[in-house]
Amino acid sequence: MRRQVVMSAMTALAALLAATGCQSGGGAGQALAVAKKAPAVVYGQTARPAAPLFIPAGGAPPPVVDQEETLPLDDFLDPSRWRPAECTVGASELVVDGKPALHLHIPVDYHAGEEKYPIGWPRLYFDLRASEKVFAQYDRFEFQVYATMSREDVPAAALNMALYAENQKASYIKFGTDVPLVLGQWIPVSKPISAIESADQLKNLGVNISEKDYRDGDLLDFHFAGFRLVRSSFCRVAAMTAKSAVLYAETGSITVELVVEGPESEAARGIPFELSQDGKPLRLETLPVRRGQQSLDIDVAELRLAPGDYQLTAFPANPERLVSVPVKVISSPWEASK
Repeated sequence: MRRQVVMSAMTALAALLAATGCQSGGGAGQALAVAKKAPAVVYGQTARPAAPLFIPAGGAPPPVVDQEETLPLDDFLDPSRWRPAECTVGASELVVDGKPALHLHIPVDYHAGEEKYPIGWPRLYFDLRASEKVFAQYDRFEFQVYATMSREDVPAAALNMALYAENQKASYIKFGTDVPLVLGQWIPVSKPISAIESADQLKNLGVNISEKDYRDGDLLDFHFAGFRLVRSSFCRVAAMTAKSAVLYAETGSITVELVVEGPESEAARGIPFELSQDGKPLRLETLPVRRGQQSLDIDVAELRLAPGDYQLTAFPANPERLVSVPVKVISSPWEASK
């Protein structure tokens, strides 16, 4: 009887670890067979639930919607913090969430620019204070933009925002190309921090146009609002891809490219990954990760996988966080090129 109680307790503990995700423990070589049928595969789906504190006796825990932590960047709306050139910046007559927007006005003038470059680059810059250099601690940089012009057509390269780092590296948000710019309506912008070069070293922001993309005499007005940094309250996989595994004499690994969001402490405790084939789980392993974009090598040598099609799933026991990608196991790199 005592043996049965102990075995039942161990089974319940294993189910709890798999369901909560981002749990402690696990590493290369630690495996756990799962007897139940694998959950349905949802390609590219990322959701935002909270990790449950317990599993009800009646079955799987109810889904809990993830919360998001937001840091408003209201000082970005202060015109005095910006340094304009060949343009003007002030408070907008437009109000969003009870706060005045930032108004950038640009009169395109082919004759009033710098002496060597009369057709120039109307621009403005914003220097980050120490308390604002926290982009790397968040998942997304977000704001809204509203544009009007004296012309009806929007150039392909309408406006640029640059995020400059101390090491001279820069990342860009290009309106008209990366972000479609529709006149006369608020356009939401969301830039993943993982796509920002050296986000932990950001020093300032810049906004500019190139006058050659406009006609002389064009009048441009851009309004900005809702600057903020956002992060998930819970560890989650925002994106995941897997490369084919190559096996040589029962050796091999699966290389996974993924973007992890949420608290750094939860990411360090690990994400559960399940490898399966035809709905049959082969291994469940929790691997430590870090926030942001990264590459992860999953050793599969001990499984002695035969060439074929497999499935790799993050958070397999949590449908709201589940992300799954196909994996093809091949015997040689020449097979991949066929």
